[in-house]
Order: sequence, then structure tokens, then C-alpha cells
Amino acid sequence: MYIIEYMQYAACVLFVFVFILMTVKLKKSLGAVILIGAVTAAAFGACGYWLYINCSTEYFDFFFPVTGLLVGGTYTVYVAEYEGQKAIFNFLAAIFFVTIAETAARAVALSTAGSNYAYLAVEFIVFISIMVIREFFTKSFYETIMKYNDSGWGMLDMAIIIYLFVIYMMTMTTGYEKMLPIRIGLEVIMLVGVIAIFVFAGKTLQNQENQHNYTILKEQAKSWIKQVEELSQNEKQISILRHDMRHKINIVSQLVEEGHYGEALNVLDNTDKELEKSRPEKYCENIYINSVLIMHRRTAQDNGISISYNIDIPEEISVNVYELSVVMSNLIENAINACVKIPDYSDRYIKVKARSTENNLVLEIVNSCIAKAETDKNGMPVTDREGHGIGVISVETFVNKYNGMLDFMAEEDRFTARVLVNYY
Repeated sequence: MYIIEYMQYAACVLFVFVFILMTVKLKKSLGAVILIGAVTAAAFGACGYWLYINCSTEYFDFFFPVTGLLVGGTYTVYVAEYEGQKAIFNFLAAIFFVTIAETAARAVALSTAGSNYAYLAVEFIVFISIMVIREFFTKSFYETIMKYNDSGWGMLDMAIIIYLFVIYMMTMTTGYEKMLPIRIGLEVIMLVGVIAIFVFAGKTLQNQENQHNYTILKEQAKSWIKQVEELSQNEKQISILRHDMRHKINIVSQLVEEGHYGEALNVLDNTDKELEKSRPEKYCENIYINSVLIMHRRTAQDNGISISYNIDIPEEISVNVYELSVVMSNLIENAINACVKIPDYSDRYIKVKARSTENNLVLEIVNSCIAKAETDKNGMPVTDREGHGIGVISVETFVNKYNGMLDFMAEEDRFTARVLVNYY
């Protein structure tokens, strides 16, 4: 009888473990996370079972929840890529669903004369229902909030902790039969509150996503307009050169006939320079990336910034070229904004390197700066420039989409941004 009774608690431990694996972004390998989690859960479960069969019910009811929170919370923070408050929320959410399952199971058990089998069956039905809903109906929404939202998690954690503490104290001081209606009421209030908060956060993040898409379109339109202006200007210059070419040929012929060879060579040299100026700028094979580079080259030169490109990106590439062009545009624009703050024009420089291989793409942008750039706790550059948040989201979203890496290095007079994305 002890085993079937304890299976009720073991089911809760298993659910929490699986829920964590489903909801957190792991900073360790999946195999290591499962192995460490399985060993931890087994050790905790064995200790709990020993206490269950050898100690009083009151002592076990006190030990199991308190130590479970400590063990589970520590494990979650250890395996989750998220910072503490956000990682803990996933764990506390699992505990909250455990209380919902317990309430439903208690209600069914009371109506079936305290059947342990009925209790266990209801628990599994609730747990499986929660995981199915999460996986097929709310996964995308939930992951979007976890990815983009970095505020308010501490308050959510505290709200759930207070709720769990109230339930815990009621369990320790009142029978399940008497507190069941109160638990149901508290759970409904908590569930409605959390859903309302997530819906609000989801709408806010959707607005950010829309702004992000708008930024992509705006950057594309800006670069294409610059490209059209470049082509139009070159076409005008070529038309003028074509019109003047006949006259220049006559002038050269006349100078040669008169023996003025040096002057004839000067005319030819000047004509060659004019033709060179009319040649369209080409820094890489990809026309979209090339248009971005042309646009920012002009902006940099207008601000007295020396900018150099070493770009090896083919016409066909295995990533979304529109998103890549926006990423490059954002990073180069940030570099330009840093350079214009330097009083001495001779110290202003930007170096852009990019190389695409069969497996990945590497992008590096180095720029001078007047002082060591400020960064946040995640190493991201901090600025008060309007729209900076959207730019950071664009870069992070692109990198995360391709399971890549984003790295910033701030020095006293130089700032480096590196992006690595994988094609597989």
C-alpha cells in the first residue's frame, strides 16, 4: 500500500521534471540535463520514500514540499539559460499546476471513498492535459514571452510563492476536506491573473515584433532607394560621358597631330577617371547586402569616417538575406553612431568583415569609439538612442533563429561586434 500511496508524490516529481525540460531553454546539453535531473529526482524520491514509510505523516508533509522547492529550484536555475527569476518562474509554474492536479485529485478521491487509484489517475490525466495544451496550443506564445520579456518575473515568482505558502499553511493546519473550496477559489484567481498578465505581455511583445518587421521593411526600402539613386546617377554620368566622348576623341586626335602627346595623355587619363567614378560600387555578390554597404559607406564618408569592407557573401545564401541585411545595417549604424562622437576625424574608422562558407556565416564589425562602451549584464551595448531596443531584438532574433552566437567586446578606444550563424 505504501508504494501506491507514494506514487501520488512521485507523479508530481516526474511532472515537474518533464515540465522543466519542455519549457526552459537549456544552457547544458540535453543528455546532461536529463542525466543530472534523473539522478537528482531519484535521490530525492528515494529519500522521500524512506521518510514516508518511517516517519509521521506530519513530518513528511513538512519535509517534502520544502526540500522539493529547494532541490527543484536549484536544478532549474542550473540547467536554464534564462536568468534566475525567469528560470524560477518555469519551476514555480510547474508547482502551481501540481497544486491544481492535487485539488482535482482530492475532489475525486473524496467522492470515491479515498481511492488512491482514482487519485493517481486524476493526477496523470491533469498532468498530461497540461503538457498537451502547452505543446500544441501555447508553445509558440509561451516561448515568445520567455525570449523577449525580461521584466516582471520577480513579481510573478513572488505571487506564486505567496500562493504556495498560503496553500502550504492551510494544508498543515486544516484538513483537505475543509480547505478544498478555498483552494479551488485561490487557484482560479491565480490562474486568471497569470493568464491576464501573459495576454498583456503577449500583446506588447507582438507590437514589438510588428515594429521589428516594420524596421526590416524600412531598412530594405532605404537600401533599395539608395541603390536606385546610385544606378540613376551612374546612368546620367555615362550618358554625359557618351555624349562628350566624340568631342574628346577629336581633341585627342588633334593634340596627337600637333605633337602634344603629353596633353593627349592627360585628356585620356581624365576620361578614364571619369569612367571609373561612374562604375557601380560592388563590395560583394549579394545585391541586397551590397546595397546596405553602399548606403552606409556614403553615411560614413559624410561624417568623416574611414570605412573598409572585406565581404565574401555569395548571391545565394542559406539564411534569410533580408534579415541578414537588417542585422548588418543595425550593427554598422551603431558603429557610425559611436564614431561620430570622436572629435578627431582621423581617429574615426570602421572595419567590416564577413565570410560565408558551406556551414556558417561569420560577421565582424570593428569601430573606434571615444570611450569604453557601456554594456548591460548580458554584455549587450547600452545606448539612449531611440529604437535601439528594436535593433537589439533584430540581431538577437536572427542569431537565435540559426542557433548562432553573438559576442561584443568593449575596449577603451575600440568596440567589436561578432556574429556567427549556422546553416544546419
